[in-house]
Amino acid sequence: DSGADRSGGASPEVKDEENRRKQEVAQHSLSVLQVNRPATLQVRLPAFAGYARKLALRPCHHRWVAYALIIACGEFAADAIKQALEQRGHFVISATDFTQVREYCNDLRFDLVIIGEAIPAKVKKALALQLREYCPGSLVLDVCSLHASIAEADYVLKSDSNEALSQSIHNILLERGKRRLG
Repeated sequence: DSGADRSGGASPEVKDEENRRKQEVAQHSLSVLQVNRPATLQVRLPAFAGYARKLALRPCHHRWVAYALIIACGEFAADAIKQALEQRGHFVISATDFTQVREYCNDLRFDLVIIGEAIPAKVKKALALQLREYCPGSLVLDVCSLHASIAEADYVLKSDSNEALSQSIHNILLERGKRRLG
């Protein structure tokens, strides 16, 4: 035994300090989220996660409920699609950064991850790579205005009206549910 630390050479004190910093960053991110969200949305996702994991097919009154994650530049950008999908009976979460995406994908299995139109192409490509790691098995939808930004996307939708877009997403989620149940 050479006496070297197999965990990367960092002493326990350094690791403790790194973990403390990570927790501070996470707390700060949460407080920023809570300040920017309306009071009705201040419930943190992990409170739902334990319950959500217990639902094998996620039944809701004898029907399957799809889980969708919308990644957008800001909460406002995702709200219209989120509300339209929730009215159609889907469970929808929105994220605005990589940290939220990772956290949400660790806590829930999403049927579809929607990457918003306003996100730059380079960021979309980076997100697509991360999603394959964080959300294995989730389908990826690239919402675009002219042409697809993500070659690996399972679906590409041109951004029309929010209603047409949400109806198309709803149809994708219904098809996914039929495949899971059938």
